[in-house]
Amino acid sequence: MKKLNYLFTAGVLLSLAIYASCGSSSPAPADTPAQIALDNLKGKDSPKTWNLASATVGGNATTDFDGMTLTFSGTINADKNNVQGGTFTTNGSQGLFSNSVGWSFTSNDSQNSITTTGGQVINVTISATSLTMNFTVATADDAPISRNKGLAGTYVLNFN
Repeated sequence: MKKLNYLFTAGVLLSLAIYASCGSSSPAPADTPAQIALDNLKGKDSPKTWNLASATVGGNATTDFDGMTLTFSGTINADKNNVQGGTFTTNGSQGLFSNSVGWSFTSNDSQNSITTTGGQVINVTISATSLTMNFTVATADDAPISRNKGLAGTYVLNFN
């Protein structure tokens, strides 16, 4: 009888151990495209600084922005489809950007462009190792990205 009681107790303990070792059956939710793009822009685990690799204005290579850097910040919104509190800081932009520029993705459905708080739409191609920004600075005095008419033109900035 003691042996039967011992086997029963051992069976119950074994069943409990097996049940307790079972993990959750639902996997962690995957990151949204906006979260992935934001992580690529600002760095997932530590701040990322983008360094200008090349620049063109009106299709012509320029060295006017050599040494330019960008650093992005912001958090993903509650719907996980856009950025809130987004800013990028610049050094060496020669007046093309302010030192600190507010931004968000232009559309909740696409991370192919960002819009600054000044209204400038910048087409972007984003990966973990490269960033391309393509935009046009208007010629009017009230151009959203810069009030300097001398900066008017179409820009392609490549960062790594």
